Amino acid sequence: MSWMDVLDAIDVMDSMIVVSNLSDEIVLTTLPSLEPIFPVLEQIKYGHPCLIKNRYFQTNDCHTKLFVKPTISNFLTNLLNVLRNTKSALKLTLLMLNTAGCYAVYFIGYVLLHAVRQPYQPWRNIMLKRWGIWSLSILQINLKVEGTIPKPPFYLVSNHLSYIDIIVYYALLDVTMVSKIEVRSWPFLGFMSKTFGVIFIDRHKRSDIERVNEQIAQNIHQYQGLLVFPEGTTSDGREVLRFRPSLMKVPIDQQLPVSSAAVSYRIQNAPDQTYCKVCWWGGATLLEHFFELGRQGRIEAVVRFSDERLLLDDRKDLANRLHEEVTSMYIPTEVPEDCTFVPLKI
Repeated sequence: MSWMDVLDAIDVMDSMIVVSNLSDEIVLTTLPSLEPIFPVLEQIKYGHPCLIKNRYFQTNDCHTKLFVKPTISNFLTNLLNVLRNTKSALKLTLLMLNTAGCYAVYFIGYVLLHAVRQPYQPWRNIMLKRWGIWSLSILQINLKVEGTIPKPPFYLVSNHLSYIDIIVYYALLDVTMVSKIEVRSWPFLGFMSKTFGVIFIDRHKRSDIERVNEQIAQNIHQYQGLLVFPEGTTSDGREVLRFRPSLMKVPIDQQLPVSSAAVSYRIQNAPDQTYCKVCWWGGATLLEHFFELGRQGRIEAVVRFSDERLLLDDRKDLANRLHEEVTSMYIPTEVPEDCTFVPLKI
């Protein structure tokens, strides 16, 4: 049995029982696949004191409901939490092993290529794509791509919803990225990002823009393109935030047409939870959010690449036009009306 079989088995067990309050009762919702054991459940229902004595089944094509007394609600709730926590811990462990393994192999090649003064980017592209594809598999994310994937050299902008965006784009593109300077100080991940060629920017210093633009110009070549998230932060997914024009100088100076893409997500069995379980915003730490993400079942990710490449002479006009293009492709996340968006704070 593979680790994917284990995750799928946990998903099946998780979906078999959904606990919800109904006045002073608890509702167990079971799938049609459980039909062979309905007679057994019915016998138990009449014989067990925790179950309602009167006969009650509500059946349709989707599910069958069996009503039970709340005396077993704590047990059921704890069972579901154990299943989901086990799934999340397993995903985190597998993701860490995948990351450590891929990086160890990459770093050996990185050192050897530097020793013989050969470009490391082709080797990095291979390992990052492997890491991205395997990471998406571990996280049970099904990736769908629409449009033509750009080839280096390119300058690409995208909306930004979560750290998952980075995994998705590394699985698809030969690319380096611009990241906030705080990432450089993160244990292990900061060192990894540096050796991967990530460009760090201090968004609190306007004077840092010139340095970053110089690095961007040097890092767009035959081996890699550049990905920028011009929103400058992540969001809850209800809309694409305003694009900041500060990093649009390089494509204008180099007369390099800018490509655009839109990424969106949907939790298959709980689409109304995507805005908080996949999108990363507000006050949640990375570990807190990942643990909730890991508790979810299969997730659909859609990346749409625009066929239009834009080149304008003004940074603000270019940023606004790209924002319109990304917005037109973006699939908004379902967000409750009473939810107030708060930018990510780390």
